[in-house]
Amino acid sequence: MNYFFYAMEVVASHCFEGQVWRVVFDEIPTEQSAQLVIVETRNKATKSVRWTAIDGVSGAVVWQRRAADWWESLAGFQRGLVVIKQFSDATQPAPRGTFMLNAADGTTAEATQIPIATTAAQHFFKFPAAYTAESTHFEEMARFVCNQTKNKPVETIEYAELNGHVVLTFYYRTDNELNQAILVVDKNGKTVLSEPLANNLVGLTPVSFLISDKNLYFVKNKNEFVVLGFN
Repeated sequence: MNYFFYAMEVVASHCFEGQVWRVVFDEIPTEQSAQLVIVETRNKATKSVRWTAIDGVSGAVVWQRRAADWWESLAGFQRGLVVIKQFSDATQPAPRGTFMLNAADGTTAEATQIPIATTAAQHFFKFPAAYTAESTHFEEMARFVCNQTKNKPVETIEYAELNGHVVLTFYYRTDNELNQAILVVDKNGKTVLSEPLANNLVGLTPVSFLISDKNLYFVKNKNEFVVLGFN
């Protein structure tokens, strides 16, 4: 798919063997970790889990690390440390331990490396605003999206502004299936991107996309992490 339109260009596109399970950024960032995003992917066919650190500016992969087994999962990201929780198994899904990875290189962090306190750097990533079907502005936004895409939004619309563009993700139904799409329009209301993100969903995604000062980040087809730049 060609994502190059107007002042928008592909910074990076990463296709994974497994499904993108979770995407996190540092909640209390350091200068070194502020622009990193960690992607957890899970491949049910091979029962493998992988964590990938991606630079939010260049879109380049910084490091990758494979989990020891299926029962390890990304739990958080703070102060330059990626938190991994370990669970027992399917019959006993109780936590059995926790360890941390250095966000800079993916190596296991020793106890002496864990900072007691740090001065947080400025947040690099931002969440969109979410508007549920019960919110005041939902109907107005839904009409706009429907006029642009011919799809009637349901449930939730997520909204953000990025370098003179408006970014929206929304859910819509076709043949009783729940689908999700992304829409980007410029300051003149002209569509510069309109793409389906996922089809036949079983539920809503907690957060559909992230933004930084110049980039847009989202997951497509459950296994592709896309970074688009807006000049």
